[in-house]
Amino acid sequence: TINQYSQNQYWDFANSLFGYICALYSSIDIYNYLLNIFRRYQVGITHDDRVIYWQCDANGHCRAAKMIEYDTNGMSINSLWHYAHPSYNTSPPDRLPFGLHLLTNHPLDASIVIVESEKSALLGATYNLHYLRNDTRLPLFIATGSADIVTTLKHLQGRNVTLFPGDNNTEEWLRIARYHSSLVNSIEVNAMVRYFTEQKVIK
Repeated sequence: TINQYSQNQYWDFANSLFGYICALYSSIDIYNYLLNIFRRYQVGITHDDRVIYWQCDANGHCRAAKMIEYDTNGMSINSLWHYAHPSYNTSPPDRLPFGLHLLTNHPLDASIVIVESEKSALLGATYNLHYLRNDTRLPLFIATGSADIVTTLKHLQGRNVTLFPGDNNTEEWLRIARYHSSLVNSIEVNAMVRYFTEQKVIK
């Protein structure tokens, strides 16, 4: 499914949005740069133009795929689920955070950044030039996707985590960071989205 990128509306949107970011680095080949990121995160495209976000565990075993249709502005229209094994149709597996399969390539002292949507994780990854030079010391972006934040933290024991909540869930993620900090080595919340929305810093 990774061979149909150039025919997909989301890929066009990604080229437009991420291309602006990558333009800051004039030596980067935008197409190959984005292709590298999409392949690492195992993003696919369906025959009917939906973006496939596979949910794979830390061992690389994929359980399910979240398939989202986007418009030309990169906004999601609707989503469907596909399960990797027929038995999952009657007994769906637990939701996994998107990007979890990349965890084994990052040392324990590497920072893990948690965002809400898969699209945000890919956007965050564009800031990491280690996808060209394979520097695993830079932050790894993971999306909760359809998993809740507590479930996501349970997969990150011993890790140093930064939460990047959206405008609508900042308070909830702040509360979770306080009461579930023992699940990880360290945790902090970056409320930058709320700051730019309300033009004030949460204290």
